[in-house]
Amino acid sequence: MSLEQLSRQLLSDAKKEANAVILRAEKEKERILSEAEEEKKQVLAQARKKAQELSERQKMEIISAASIRAKQIIDGEKNAAVEKALVVVFGEMCLAGNSRQYEKLLKKLAEEGQKELGKDSIIIVNEKDHAAAKKLFASVSKESAPISGGAIVSTRDGRIRVDNSFEAIFEQNKDALKRDVFLELFTEKGKK
Repeated sequence: MSLEQLSRQLLSDAKKEANAVILRAEKEKERILSEAEEEKKQVLAQARKKAQELSERQKMEIISAASIRAKQIIDGEKNAAVEKALVVVFGEMCLAGNSRQYEKLLKKLAEEGQKELGKDSIIIVNEKDHAAAKKLFASVSKESAPISGGAIVSTRDGRIRVDNSFEAIFEQNKDALKRDVFLELFTEKGKK
């Protein structure tokens, strides 16, 4: 299964999960609205003695509060679904370290850092990638970095670093990924 197929499958699974989350939130909303409706009836019975105007105001406040609470629940569930999907996306990104093309990717990420810092720079990778990096580059640090994949390129004195680790790349793109995942899961465009 290709990474693209796997990503599509994961997005499909995330959509199903998101739809289940929305369904649960909608049921909670109905429960809250039902409770609010019952409370409204009780308030109306008491308020008839005082004034019709007072009962309408209270009714609207109760419904408004229930709607706000239901929206908060739905929004919270949507955000949780997006965060779960992002964890899956990062996991898939880390799985790239096990693919056949990973050595090419590692080389590309390290070379991007060298473009900024010069060929005299030092390549720092995780322990698992050490052997591959030594095949590709002359100056690989003996120290390993606590990263999932990718490379960190550093000047010899260590004062300047270009972080092209999976974690840094993911973090740099996290806002755009959140937006894309949210659109994919919760908009008509994404539900096609």
